[in-house]
Amino acid sequence: MKMRACAKINLYLDVTAKRADGYHDIVSIMQSVDLCDEVSVQISENEHAEIVLRCGADLPCDGRNLAYKAAERYFAGLVPCRIEIDIDKHIPLQAGLAGGSADAAAVLCALNAHFGKYDEQELLRLGARLGADVPFCMVGGTRITRGIGEIMQACAPMPECCLVIARGGEGISTPWAYGALDEKYGDFKEQGNESEARLARVVNAMEQGDLAAMSDAMYNIFESVVLPVHKAAAAAKKTMLEGGAIGALMSGSGPSVVGIFTDEKAAQRVRDEIAQTGTAAFVCRPVN
Repeated sequence: MKMRACAKINLYLDVTAKRADGYHDIVSIMQSVDLCDEVSVQISENEHAEIVLRCGADLPCDGRNLAYKAAERYFAGLVPCRIEIDIDKHIPLQAGLAGGSADAAAVLCALNAHFGKYDEQELLRLGARLGADVPFCMVGGTRITRGIGEIMQACAPMPECCLVIARGGEGISTPWAYGALDEKYGDFKEQGNESEARLARVVNAMEQGDLAAMSDAMYNIFESVVLPVHKAAAAAKKTMLEGGAIGALMSGSGPSVVGIFTDEKAAQRVRDEIAQTGTAAFVCRPVN
């Protein structure tokens, strides 16, 4: 069984509280894009029970890999047969694009299509225990997400456009990024009071199909702590805006930056300009 594991971008991302369990409450608009990994799952029911994961891009192919963990968790550790997982990796690593979560989501969906152990909500809860982005990656499209990412609600789709995604320099450690936010914003009380109004501006623009207004209202709290120290991300954003993007925003905790274009030729020119600096860059589109 072959699955497309689509990357996600954030059109809005705010942190509204730090929880007693050490996690953070977020509010976000997540959007699937057609930059995808290809995940193949082969099930051999009459062979020795084991999980075999093959992947490139210097990824671990054991229990450290989220796709491997997804297969283990699906069976609660009691794997009934040989499960072979092959990942053809295209989504950049440690980029804020949920590549690992997308792979894990694809594995869960493929296994459930064959074995049918869980209903939809049970499968989403299982995904949430693997990572905050996994439930969204299982559903895809456009969603408003809350909590630690496990609470999802419908949202108007992102208006049609062309996207440039650029990821350069070293990856960003998510624990570091959240720690930097804790130091800057404390208990996030001010963010919590203002976030819903900011979110509403993006949502309203999307409901009206107003790409320019949506691009103008986009927000990512992580930019405030990442861009000052990650020069490649800051440079990519500047290049996008100067090259014709009507908006640009970092995705997740970075360092990937997404530029929004109405002109595909301009998007391609900017992609080429960024790529010449040694930064990985892609032209893609929203998946609704």
